[in-house]
Amino acid sequence: MPDSYDLTQLDPNTFEHLVNHLALRALGLGLTGFSPGSDGGRDGYFEGEAPYPSEIDRWSGCWYLQSKFHKPNLSKDSQKWLLSQIRAELKEFKNPESGRKLPDNWIVATNIDPSGTPETGAFDQARELVAKEFPELKDNFHIWGGRKILDLLILNPEISDHYRHFLTPGNILTEIFNQLKDAQAEAKTILRFLILSQLDDQQYTKLEQAGSTGESPGIHQLFVDLPFRCHEYNYFMCVNFNFIKSK
Repeated sequence: MPDSYDLTQLDPNTFEHLVNHLALRALGLGLTGFSPGSDGGRDGYFEGEAPYPSEIDRWSGCWYLQSKFHKPNLSKDSQKWLLSQIRAELKEFKNPESGRKLPDNWIVATNIDPSGTPETGAFDQARELVAKEFPELKDNFHIWGGRKILDLLILNPEISDHYRHFLTPGNILTEIFNQLKDAQAEAKTILRFLILSQLDDQQYTKLEQAGSTGESPGIHQLFVDLPFRCHEYNYFMCVNFNFIKSK
């Protein structure tokens, strides 16, 4: 269900910037991004050791990050599309005329989630494709899917602030709720003031046009609701009586 994440509200360039921004936090400030155009399979480039995929199992060497952005109308089967993209990149790495060099670590980031079905799902198929073409890259190839991108954004909320136009309704409602909680005390004070001041201002009758020259009596002094019950029809109502007295 990647479409529900609304990462599709981005465009390929913005998605690439977002991925590189997250990679700066995941790998380190040494990561470099490139301008649009031919990049030799590198949307993001990093050299050195990083605390990835964990503090204990730290990859090192030359890193390539590639962003693969899929619009909903781009293809009917996003899983096949992702696999075709990886096949095309592997073919370029194999092509001696491309001038590409194989990295030590390869991360493919996409806004869709690869299917996790064992052996036949896109995730396992992609790993198998890489292992078949480049066995040395077998254990140093990862896919960042849509859910992974969102998880990284949750860990780095200051980054998501720069890309608020992709937020889901759930994110927006949570933000509104948090803001309301912070302003709850102030809102109660304002509402209490407005309601009580209006009740205080409007409690007196405006009888000047009826010829009254004295102090205006309060509404509660002029009107009262008297209960009325009709046992024959089992009916109950309140009748309003006007007790205005002429002077």
